[in-house]
Order: sequence, then structure tokens, then C-alpha cells
Amino acid sequence: DFKIPRVPGEYAGTYANEAFTGTWNQAGMAAPLAVTLSKGDVAKPVFPLKLSAESFATVAGKWSGKLTSPQGSITLVMRFEVNGGGQYVGFIDSPDQGANGLAIAEASLASGKLSLRMNLPPAQFEGTISGKTIAGQWMQTGPKGPISIPLTLIRQ
Repeated sequence: DFKIPRVPGEYAGTYANEAFTGTWNQAGMAAPLAVTLSKGDVAKPVFPLKLSAESFATVAGKWSGKLTSPQGSITLVMRFEVNGGGQYVGFIDSPDQGANGLAIAEASLASGKLSLRMNLPPAQFEGTISGKTIAGQWMQTGPKGPISIPLTLIRQ
């Protein structure tokens, strides 16, 4: 059972077969509402990119490059796609680290300069597009503070 004081509402249920089955009751409702809560996948947040159709066409697709630091080299893949809802979205994959689908939270493209920001991990990239290449700087906070590493991405 749980209560939500601000609503005010209350859920009462029992747990069986990996699901809670019960009722939701709230002030003003004619009758309690039957509700079943079951475990499922957590939906990742969606960050629609505010790019014009022309800007999106410039960056759409996959871009790949090596991020090299004193600790070693890793491959980064930047993907700009249209999701099922028709929104422009972007992701960073780091296959060497087993990280895929890290959301790009913001992106802009002006005068051939691409800027993007990620929330998790907190990182930024700024680069200049020239044909099938984006050359720029990857900026991220490391264990000893902010770092900036050159990164060149090639369209795949």
C-alpha cells in the first residue's frame, strides 16, 4: 500500500506472479480504478534535437573516430537519427567500453560548426564539418578536472 498526500490518492494491492494487482482510489473518483503494476524496462529519456531539417541532413548518419588520451585510445561513434516519433535524436556509442546509446541532450549547427552536449556522462563536443569529416575538441571532466582532447570523426 502507498499514499500520495498531494493528490490525495491511495493504492492498495497484493503482490503475486511478479506483479502488484490492486486499486487506485482518489478524492472525487466515482469508484476505485483497477491497476496492475508489473516490472518492465525503464524507458530512456528522449532528447529531441532542435536542428533544422537542413542542419539535420548535414549531420544525419554515423560518424566514427578515435579519442586518444594518455590513458589510451577508444573509438567513439556519433549517430544522428530520426526516431519512431519523427524526432531528430543523437547518440554516442563507445564500443570499446561497451557503452551504446548515450543520449546527446543538445546539438546545434551554425556556419559549419557543430556543438553538442551530453548529460551522462557530462561532456561536450565542438567541431567543424568539412565534407565527410568533423574535426574538433571533446571536452569532459576527468578524475583530475576538465580535459579537452582533439577528436576527428569520419562519416561512415
